[in-house]
Amino acid sequence: MTAHSSAAATRSARCAPWGTGSIINISPRFGRVGIPAAAAYASSQAAVRNHTKPVALYCAEQGVNIRCNSSHPAAILTPIREPMLGDGPDREARMSAFVADTPMRRFGTVKEVAAIALLAGSAAAPKTDRASRNEVLAPVLVEMACPPSRIGGHAGLPSPRSGRPYRFFRKTDIMTDLTLTEDLVRKIRLAGLFYLIIILAGLGAELGLRGPLIDLSNAEGTATAILAAPGRFRLAIAADLVMALCDAGLALLLYLVFRSIAPGLALSAMVFRLIQTVLIAANLLAMQAAWLLISGSDGLADANALASIFLDLHGHGYDLGLVFFGINSLIMGALVWRSGLFARGFGVGLAIAGLVYLVGSSLRFFAPELSSVFAPAYGLTILAETAFCLRLLLQRSSC
Repeated sequence: MTAHSSAAATRSARCAPWGTGSIINISPRFGRVGIPAAAAYASSQAAVRNHTKPVALYCAEQGVNIRCNSSHPAAILTPIREPMLGDGPDREARMSAFVADTPMRRFGTVKEVAAIALLAGSAAAPKTDRASRNEVLAPVLVEMACPPSRIGGHAGLPSPRSGRPYRFFRKTDIMTDLTLTEDLVRKIRLAGLFYLIIILAGLGAELGLRGPLIDLSNAEGTATAILAAPGRFRLAIAADLVMALCDAGLALLLYLVFRSIAPGLALSAMVFRLIQTVLIAANLLAMQAAWLLISGSDGLADANALASIFLDLHGHGYDLGLVFFGINSLIMGALVWRSGLFARGFGVGLAIAGLVYLVGSSLRFFAPELSSVFAPAYGLTILAETAFCLRLLLQRSSC
């Protein structure tokens, strides 16, 4: 129950308008001092106390602005104890026996427990050093298990064996949702901006600038059209170059955004997207070769036909890049689905886009006669990617 409650608190923290929160776990002191003939009970209370510490470390590591504290009451006078104390003449003796091993030799009150919880949950709590223990307020002991502002440097202590930072939660643990911080919000919005530039530059270069000039079935007509609009053809190359640069930046940003969800998947997505980026950038050489053949090869026979082959090679190279981008899109769909921050519909859309890219590129290489029939399916990719781009760009600081 404590673990699930802590997970729920970290997930909901990003939705809090005030941008912070407090986890206060309460368990009896028997988790610290033990109790005869009740080993299981004492162990469970110790687990509550010890659970608070890795939760605090996790919150600091993930940038979640939540204070994590634990309170450990001793003997508190509540109605449940009345049958044990009775109301006879030996009541005082029984009460003294109950509290004999507590520092103040008296029962605590519910109000004292509430006061400690109020202190731990108040804005004054971050000023309390993480190592402090309020022994003075016994019979209620409170441990300040590191507020995030005081623990940030300890979340990645290296293991003495491996030298790698400790990981307090495995990928199978329950706290895997993305948690918003100001830094993460900036990365998400910048990723959205890069994505928008990629969409505009890519569609603009292919459909608006280069596409109307090229007819692979008519090499002479293509050469004439390009020579009539050289600036437009060169601008298409420049737009593709800008797209490739932004794609590299987007690959890195999306890795930084999603690495806390599943580091392996996030890294794989970045690698596949970067492979696509390299292929598209290198493929621009085919466009430049076509331009050189058309514009400056007066003595070369069949220069226009050779330029047409280079233009066709550029199209195939672009689709080869989309094979890797299709795999990237499938992985990104899984990351978005698991994030807890973005609606799962965006993940489904990206996965569908990935399938379209994989099928369309495969047809280009292995069944080109079907490519024109499949072409309308690319509208799904534009829709899915534009929707996710706008979602990134319009990310709010809090829910």
